[in-house]
Amino acid sequence: MHALTAAHPMLPFGTVVEVRRRDSGAEVQVRVNDRGPFIAGRIIDLSYAAATRIGLEIDGIAEVALRVVGREDPPPRAAAPPPGPLAAETCFWVQVGAFGEIANARRAQAALAGAGEHAVVLEGLDALARVRLGPFTDADAAERARGRIAADWPGAYVVACGG
Repeated sequence: MHALTAAHPMLPFGTVVEVRRRDSGAEVQVRVNDRGPFIAGRIIDLSYAAATRIGLEIDGIAEVALRVVGREDPPPRAAAPPPGPLAAETCFWVQVGAFGEIANARRAQAALAGAGEHAVVLEGLDALARVRLGPFTDADAAERARGRIAADWPGAYVVACGG
């Protein structure tokens, strides 16, 4: 929300895009780190920080022009939790994402299916729809699956079943 990031339906994660408002000419450079928007006719969703830079925090939408200007690797992630508690488990998932709208979860599921992965959507009591690969019988198999999707879904992580 506070970083200069954006969601785009197809550009690879890490792509740096210059977004220019057609009406005012205001520009901002953002790094693609998410998928979306999932609304017909929209080509990019900006973070709050990026939207504020070009005056979209009030209007919300405007016609824009995009120009790819480069690539930037995401900032280093926090260290993964120690593997100790997972080692005793015999059932694992790869959590790809959690979505507040089921339609977005279904689109993620379809994108993963298009890449040859079997994903399921689990609707939780917390009103989130979780997209997961699996289940897997061991942590290594789950980690291999996470590795296959890491380029397109860098936030994916392995969780024990029931988690």
